[in-house]
Order: sequence, then C-alpha cells, then structure tokens
Amino acid sequence: MRILQLNLIHCEAAQDLLCDTISKLRIDVAILCEQYKNLAPPNTWLADADGQAAIWVQGGIPVQERPARVYPYFSWARIGGIFFFSVYAPPRLSGTEFSALLANISEEARGKRPLVIAGDFNACLQLSIPIPRTQPSKSPRCLRKDIDYIIWTGDLPPHDVWNQTREENLRILRETVKQMVGHFPGIPIFPAIGNHESAPVNSFPTSFSPSDTSISWLYNELDKEWQRWLPVGSSPTVRQGAFYSVLIRPGFRIVSINTNYCNNKNWWLLINSTDPVNELQWLVYELQAAEMNNEKVHIIGHIPPGHSDCLKVWSRNYYHIINRYESTITAQFFGHTHYDEFQIFYDTNDLGRALSIAYIGPSVSPYYDLNPGYRIYYVDGDHPKTTRLVLDHESWVMNLKEANLYDYPVWYKLYSVKQTYQMSSLLPKDWDSLIDKMLNEPNMFDTYYRNYFKNSPVRPSCADDCKKRLLCDLRCGKSHDRKALCQTLEARIDNTSKTGWRAWIYNGLALSMSVVMAIPRFAYNLPKYVFGSR
Repeated sequence: MRILQLNLIHCEAAQDLLCDTISKLRIDVAILCEQYKNLAPPNTWLADADGQAAIWVQGGIPVQERPARVYPYFSWARIGGIFFFSVYAPPRLSGTEFSALLANISEEARGKRPLVIAGDFNACLQLSIPIPRTQPSKSPRCLRKDIDYIIWTGDLPPHDVWNQTREENLRILRETVKQMVGHFPGIPIFPAIGNHESAPVNSFPTSFSPSDTSISWLYNELDKEWQRWLPVGSSPTVRQGAFYSVLIRPGFRIVSINTNYCNNKNWWLLINSTDPVNELQWLVYELQAAEMNNEKVHIIGHIPPGHSDCLKVWSRNYYHIINRYESTITAQFFGHTHYDEFQIFYDTNDLGRALSIAYIGPSVSPYYDLNPGYRIYYVDGDHPKTTRLVLDHESWVMNLKEANLYDYPVWYKLYSVKQTYQMSSLLPKDWDSLIDKMLNEPNMFDTYYRNYFKNSPVRPSCADDCKKRLLCDLRCGKSHDRKALCQTLEARIDNTSKTGWRAWIYNGLALSMSVVMAIPRFAYNLPKYVFGSR
C-alpha cells in the first residue's frame, strides 16, 4: 500500500497539484491536513468536523471501518486492515483543548492495531517550545557559571510565521525571559529585538503609521520584561523604538539598536527608510557622549548592517557612524543569519584599512541544516588601560543528530578563533588578514566553512561562486555595495580557479579590442596633441 502524508495549508493550487501527484505516483491512501476543500463523491473522502483533517482513499479500495461520529481536528478509517488517523492540532488550541483532543484520539485508537497516526501537531509544538527543560546533568557545560553578562540578539519565536499571533509571541517572550532568568540567575542579560518578535513577522510600524497599527503592544511588553536587567532610564527609548543604552561598568557601555528599521521586509519603511524613529540620530548622541566621557562602547543588534536584508540608505548612514566613532566602538554583535561568521567595516576614505569588526553569532536554532550553537567571548576586562576589545572567542555546538538519536544533548567546543585561525589578535586588521589567508590557503577556507555551518554533517559543497559569496559577505559591513568592496577579491578567486584561464583570455581579448577601437579616435586627436587645441 502506497501512503502519502501532506499539509495543504488551505491552498487551492497545492490541492490541484496533489491530485496529479496521487495519479502519477499511484497513491492508495493520502493523509491530509488543512485541505483547501473537501471532495464530494465519487471520491472516498473522510474528513473531520471542521475541514482540517482528511483521509483520501484511491483506486476503489474499500473502507472497512469508520467512526460512528465525526470529531473536530481528526478523522480515522480502517483501510486494508490498517487503522489510519489524520490529525491537525492548530496552534490556537489552548492547553486544555489540546489535552481534550489527545484524549479523544486515545479513546478512538484504543484496541485498534495496526495503527498509523499522522498529521500536524502544531499546538504541541507551540506549547512545548517555551517551556524550560532543565536537565543540567545532560548538558552541564551549556550552563556555565563564570559568565559576567549575556548578550541576547533576538528572534525568540519559532520561524513558523504563518502560525504566529500577537498573543502567542508575547507568551513566548515571557516564557523565554523566565527561562533565561532561571538558567542564569543573577547574571545581567542585555537583549536586542529580532525581526520575528512582531506579528506579522517583519512588521514594525513607525510613529507616523496609523494608530490602529501601533507596535506599542510589543514594545511596552519588552520594556516590562527587560526592566529586570535594565535601568529605569532605558524605558522611554525601549517604548519608543526598542533601543537603549546602558553603562555596565565605569567607562564601558552597551548600546542595543533595533535593526528592524533597516529591514527591507518591513513595508512600513516605504514611507520613510532613512531614520524613521530617529534611532540613528539618538545613536550619534549616545556615541558622542561616550566619546566625551572616554567610554568604550559595544553595539548589539539583530540584523547585521551589511546583510542584504538591511536597506542601503540606513546601512550607509550606519557605516559612516561607525567610521566617525571607530575609537569609541570596540566591537559589534549581531545575529539573524544563524551562521557563525563576521563582518568587517573599512575606512570610507581608504578601503584598504579595516577599522571595525561585527561579530555574527551562531543561532541556538538549527534552522536550517545546522547544529545549535552559541559563542563565548573573552573581553579585555576591568583594569586602568582596558581596551574593551574582544581578545578571543569560542564557538560551542550541539551534535543534533546524536542528540536526537540518543536523547542526550552534549555541547562541545567546536573551535577557539585565535588558535584555529592562527590569529595573533582580533583587531579589525587581523580579521582582514584572515580573509586574505582564506583566499590563499584552501584548507583555511575549508575550516572556516565547516565552522560557518557549525559542523553540520549535511552542509552543501562550496565551489568558487559559493566561496566568493561567503568571503565577500565578510568584507561587507555596508549592504548593497559589493562591487566596491569585493571586486578585487572576486577577481583573485577567478584567477586561481579552474575557469581562470577563460577569464584571462576574455580579459585579454577585451583589452586588445579596447586598444584597437581607440586607434581611430587617437589618430583623429593626434593633431591636437601635437599642435595644441584651439
């Protein structure tokens, strides 16, 4: 018997395609969720009471048994001697409703063997994600106690964006904050907001948006939850735009910015994409005050300013701010990409001089094809001549395949950056030199690529185009300016690749043709060069 299980997400085109697929693959039984519509006879179609789950029987196979009554959210039938259950548990179900659904399924399935239960248990996923699973004996090194503070770069909700609601996202916010406080009692945590915290995702209205679209429902709750770590004085800017500045040591400040106001998927920025909530203006004031007070600053955020998701105009202005305050800003920290990487900022007047580094930390989320990961940074500490520079960092990962296989998560140190990349220090110029080393030493790039994917066993291969893209990403602290920042890098890869000779011949021919085409113009202008122009 050939069986297919699928969620159609209420899509007409998907259900039409399913009809063709069933015919071509000669499927006997299709277990479906969120169907576009229930099919009428002569189709053998057994649906639940709400049109959320169905079993579609093909080829005239007889249905030997079916329920005496129709239930919501699941349907079942005995076909070919096998009991099939199709279940859809939507994320809107409360804990009580979900428990009732499981009880109904258990009651109906009692004594029925052989048994197949399939479908989408989204309510189970939503209910389980935020709940702390405190098992320090299984992963003791994950919960280190020698941490001075934590930077938390956003994206708390799961990426099931089609299921998200305001209420659910707020619940996840509260539960994850509770979880962090429980795991790291007494340790300051400095958060930044991600693009998934809003509902709909990426939607962050500005002050000039209609009042009924206000984002205050989220920012007010962030202020409430973050106040356990932040001073009261941060409240006005958190409620204004989810950004803040806090002095965590004498002479050392953390500034958290909301990069959703550079997010090109935030459609509210079509109205004003320059500085819609005066965040960059505020950032300049904070950095100027820090400079005057001889403070060093770490900037944290979610979307890296050089990422293609960040609007060009915002990124350009931010880049100029980093240039202006390069002696004050000693490090930047972002997330969003889920990979283990970094971005370099260069002098706008001399693109050969690296002046700042943005660390892009790996995600705890395995989305997608990744192992979970996090970083530990070692920062120059409290002494009279402190630089507050990052001195080294380690990346820790969990082998997801083994964790699922043995139900035993083990975190291990994947690499230490100074040791693995043979760096004497982590100054911006050293990161720039690392890119050159990866260009010249294939083994060094392969090591970086393994770490970039957090040692995922299913990472794809990386040929020349992939290598150009990844190394160019490292040079791009400014978005949508790859031509200026990466042209030389890409040419070097082309010249050392297997197809480099084609580029060499093409470039040679192009130069020759340019010379040939310039001869008539030169001959025409020759008298001017000899006798001078009038």
